[in-house]
Amino acid sequence: MSPSLLTIDHLHPEHGRTVLINWTLGNKCNYFCSYCPAELHSGSSGWPQFEPLLSFCDRLIAHYREVRRALRFQFTGGEPTLYRHFPDLVKHLKHEGCEVSLISNGSRRLNWWKEVCPSLDGVVLTHHIEFADFSRFAEVTKFLSEHVATHVNVAMLPTRFEECFAEAIRLTEDCPHITLTLKPLLIDFGAEMYAYSELQKEIMRTYNSPRTSVENGNAFRAKMRKSYSDHTVEVSTGSRFILDHENRWTSWTCHVGLELLVVNAKGEVYRGTCRQGGRLGHIFDDSITFPVTPVICSQEICHCLVDIMTTKIAAPVG
Repeated sequence: MSPSLLTIDHLHPEHGRTVLINWTLGNKCNYFCSYCPAELHSGSSGWPQFEPLLSFCDRLIAHYREVRRALRFQFTGGEPTLYRHFPDLVKHLKHEGCEVSLISNGSRRLNWWKEVCPSLDGVVLTHHIEFADFSRFAEVTKFLSEHVATHVNVAMLPTRFEECFAEAIRLTEDCPHITLTLKPLLIDFGAEMYAYSELQKEIMRTYNSPRTSVENGNAFRAKMRKSYSDHTVEVSTGSRFILDHENRWTSWTCHVGLELLVVNAKGEVYRGTCRQGGRLGHIFDDSITFPVTPVICSQEICHCLVDIMTTKIAAPVG
């Protein structure tokens, strides 16, 4: 009988004691990638007002400081660097003792990154081959990787797979301090992968960048640990769970809400992108009751990386 998978948790235990605030600041983007749903780049939601946004941040900080949980804000979009108040926002959060990171297409010019870099603890840069200027992307990536933990996701467009792979190799050669993942794409960012060939899936499954996430001690939630009933342990990543079709945890106990809060482009607050447990409130509400217990998963498939990279405990057998 094969051993049973009992838990999925963080390779670095301190990551499980940090609440990740995964915040979509808006849905405006300067790229219009063919695989990206319009609602993620159309700009329809607008940007939040700055002062009420800061007030919500301060309420978050006060709450989690009281319960002795560290906070890490991770901003995404759209393209979060287009928010004109972004430099002031991250400076404020850093001053308050929070960790700050963002997910970006890296298209801002180098001088902009030099301004915000002192307020950052990490960046995830996504390389989109349809729009990225490789020279500028590599220049920004190299600078950031010499100052903060820098991870690169290369969006592997199936019709240009070889080009994507070639540029991934060039990035690891030009920027020796980065970690890098070949990121499989999901149709409409949903549950179904694009129709990759078996060779393409094997390349994404087995590729390891020269500098691995384990070697990079500052990598945040880069790896998860799978613990089995026979006491064996395996290490995996969010992309690997998707590629191996292992991102299915219906009825498991999940720590979204304890290790993760999600703010969408409308300012609505949820435990996770999956919206398990329902809406918690809005960033402009006078008060929000933040979760203190885990939730039982009712989703058929877990398709978002931030949701995948949270602690999970198997449902009891029988």
